[in-house]
Amino acid sequence: MGVPIVSNDRVQELELYRIKSASTTIHLARLWFPKSNDRKCLFDLINYVGMEAMKLSHEKADVIVFGCTSGSFFGGLDFNKRLRIIEDETGIPATTTCTAMISALEYLKAKKLTIVSPYQEWLNLIEKKFFEDNGFTVMKVKSLGCVTAEDMTAVRPTDVVESAKDPRSLDPEAIPISCTSLRALVRSNNFTSRWASTS
Repeated sequence: MGVPIVSNDRVQELELYRIKSASTTIHLARLWFPKSNDRKCLFDLINYVGMEAMKLSHEKADVIVFGCTSGSFFGGLDFNKRLRIIEDETGIPATTTCTAMISALEYLKAKKLTIVSPYQEWLNLIEKKFFEDNGFTVMKVKSLGCVTAEDMTAVRPTDVVESAKDPRSLDPEAIPISCTSLRALVRSNNFTSRWASTS
């Protein structure tokens, strides 16, 4: 599996290795991304995806996953679709973290969402609209208010889970935890079992 990730991501590589199967190998490419929560940096990601995907195709990846959530939803539905440039450039099946999230929510038949995110308010509003444009009702976005990649990495897994478990979450049908730079997988098994009845 080839995964283009942003250059300041300190989390995703470790978490991918935690969950991969024994027969899966992970190959990463780093996209130029010097500053988190920056409109220009997010918009410019599209300029680097094709080249980095081509590099991953040289090692014959079976699938390529664009591993940046905000980079997937930042420009709305059309922008997420534009990331199909990966398939166009390489001929390899590809997806994005947002496409995978939408597919998972559709599989669960979950329509009412509370989103947990590390983003600032302006980016939360864009994410909320992205989910709403995909046919979901976003009841609340619970932001951890991070500004930098360092802030995101510093958030403890327990803080992510506690935020998602907040009883003021208005009884959502699912709670997407947004951003591949959050260390959320460490507690995911315990979290899933606690929320199985609401999924």
